[in-house]
Amino acid sequence: MPPGFDAVQLRRFLEICALARKKGIDHGLRHAASSAGLFSGPEFRLDMVRPGITLYGYYPNARTRKEDALGLKPALRLLARVTFINDVAAGESLSYVRAIKVERPTRVAAVGIGYSDGYPPALGGKGIVQIRGKSFPVLPAVTSNHIMVDLGNDRGIAVGDEAVLFDNERSSGATADILSEQCGVSDYKLLIGINPFIPRVYGGTIIS
Repeated sequence: MPPGFDAVQLRRFLEICALARKKGIDHGLRHAASSAGLFSGPEFRLDMVRPGITLYGYYPNARTRKEDALGLKPALRLLARVTFINDVAAGESLSYVRAIKVERPTRVAAVGIGYSDGYPPALGGKGIVQIRGKSFPVLPAVTSNHIMVDLGNDRGIAVGDEAVLFDNERSSGATADILSEQCGVSDYKLLIGINPFIPRVYGGTIIS
């Protein structure tokens, strides 16, 4: 979008609102500020605003993230469970069409989430998950309903353990903006891509 075009759009919108009032039309509350508009100047806020990504605790672009005017903190955690653990010998392969070739004896955990749930395939081989407070790399094969995680030689992880896919603690290195940079997908797409059928928990209450 050309620089300054937002101001042109706002001017046109206000002109239409003024024309409506002149004709006796009640246009109701005016809103023209998305998350990005919140940081574009007070003239965009009008009667109300409609933030999107800022409700998740993320900024709409690199500039606003650097300025950190609101001190936003990530709000969302995406969780799944370890469904299966297996010890894989060196030379064996995993996933469809033998996508992963195991070069050393490795303990591998399957986690019950995949691209049909909104976990991006591009995070295979790049993402990390947190299990029992430890970080483990995601192996480079994301299927429809599972990812596989390299546990190395860790014997402390068990089936049923909670795995944190997207975290709300920046120290974890697994917040949506960090992961989006790793896989080349915008944090917008990462967050909005989460399957709406995954149960949500708000303040301890499950909304499914």
